[in-house]
Amino acid sequence: RELPRRQSIYAYQKLFDLAQRLSQSGASESIEVIWAIGHAKWRRNGIEIDLPLIELGVELEVSDDKGADVLIRPRHVSPNVSLRAFDNLAEDQVQLAEQACQQALLIVERDEPDGMSPFRPESFASVLKRCGGQLDNDFEYLPESRRGLARNLAPPEPTGENLLLNDRWVVYAR
Repeated sequence: RELPRRQSIYAYQKLFDLAQRLSQSGASESIEVIWAIGHAKWRRNGIEIDLPLIELGVELEVSDDKGADVLIRPRHVSPNVSLRAFDNLAEDQVQLAEQACQQALLIVERDEPDGMSPFRPESFASVLKRCGGQLDNDFEYLPESRRGLARNLAPPEPTGENLLLNDRWVVYAR
C-alpha cells in the first residue's frame, strides 16, 4: 500500500520542481511541457517504437490558494500528432496517416467544446484509431481489444509485428 503513495509523492515533487523552475526562469529557459496521449508500441524489421502519438502543449502552475497544488493547463495551441519516428517502419503510410490525423483533429476541435482531454477518451480515440489504421492495417487499439487490461499497468509488449495503440497519457518536459 505504501508504494503507490511514494510514487505519487515522487511524481508531485517532480512536477512541483519543474513548475517552480519554469516560473523562476521566466522565458529564459527553453523548456516545453507536453501532455502526450496515445501510447504506441511497434516492433518490426528489427526497429522498435515506444512513444506517445498526440502531443498537447501545457503550462504548469503552482496554486498558492489551494495548498500548493500543481495545475496542468492546456496552452492555447492545437494538439498535433508526431509521426517522424514511424518513417522507417511505414514510410509509405506516414504521409497518409498525418493527413488523416489532421482531419480527425479538426473534427475534434469542431465537435468537442472543451477540446481534447486525456481524461475523456472520446475526445481523442478517433484520432488514434485513424492514425493506427493508416500506419498498419492490422493495428490493435487496446482499449477495445483488451477491455480487461488493468489501467495502472504498462501497455503490453508487441508479440507480433502489429502496431499496438493505447489510450494512456504522460506529462513530460523537453
